[in-house]
Amino acid sequence: MIDRKPPAAYQFLADAVEAPENFGLTGGMLFIEELPGVFQAEIDAYMTTDPEPAWSAAAQAFFDRIAVDRHLDGATRLDAVLRKAREKNIRVFGIDSGEMSPSMCAEGSYPEMRCANMNAFGQQVMDAAIEANPDRKFVAFCGAAHSNTHEGGIPGFSQIYNVPALRLANDGTVTCHDEDRALRGMPAKAVQIFVDRYTMALEREQQRALSPDRPNAAALKAFAMQEALRLQAAGDLPDFAALDGIGDGGERDRQRQAMLGRIDVAVGRLPAAGPWRQPPPPVPRPVADANAGSVWGWLAWMGELLELGSG
Repeated sequence: MIDRKPPAAYQFLADAVEAPENFGLTGGMLFIEELPGVFQAEIDAYMTTDPEPAWSAAAQAFFDRIAVDRHLDGATRLDAVLRKAREKNIRVFGIDSGEMSPSMCAEGSYPEMRCANMNAFGQQVMDAAIEANPDRKFVAFCGAAHSNTHEGGIPGFSQIYNVPALRLANDGTVTCHDEDRALRGMPAKAVQIFVDRYTMALEREQQRALSPDRPNAAALKAFAMQEALRLQAAGDLPDFAALDGIGDGGERDRQRQAMLGRIDVAVGRLPAAGPWRQPPPPVPRPVADANAGSVWGWLAWMGELLELGSG
């Protein structure tokens, strides 16, 4: 795992494709956060078609925009990296779904949901590529938030694939990026859904106005978590685990919708202004879910959570 944020990281990426022997005799694979999966079919065709095809207008515009945003030129441009990878028999895969934006969730929940969305999509891409190319070594080029466990108990690629994570400083120095194990564990489904829906409702009410009354995202989320844990302790949040024992799909969906409605009622009873503008009180860490120690349990939970959140 390579942290992509420092400018030196893009030079590292360019250097990596110049030395394919580091990946092994059969060539390697690069998984790049910067590349949305929507371009994968075009990337695959680019890597295997002779003579070298031109990029579509959409893809070229994307490469140009990233070059401006990241101050890339010459060999560090992503299209230049892909050209060199083509020459060196290195497969390249985009691991960003390109679907998650701040407008899709509450500002306080966005970093966590963005990380969960990309890690789940990236894991699907990487699993398929590794299964199809078991003899190829790989490097994942991504932001530090995706390398190791993120807030909310979201495992990083380092935990999913049991590989080391590295961080590059601006001077090109490479250091280990160790996991903060205190971030392991995740809230119960009802708690997470309550937090997401409460922060979304309040931010919508404030209309994200740039004013002194605009909620502080971190403080709002801390307050929402505190209230969710209080409601859970009082038995005022539903237990989504009960859905697992319902065999009939229609009845399971009916009860799930009723549970979501119960959460919305709880959201509506909480204050619509004020408390998150003050420094939040200490928030106890949520009790880890029974599956928290399992990466695969988390991935299954995350998929269901995304489904529940959209209900």
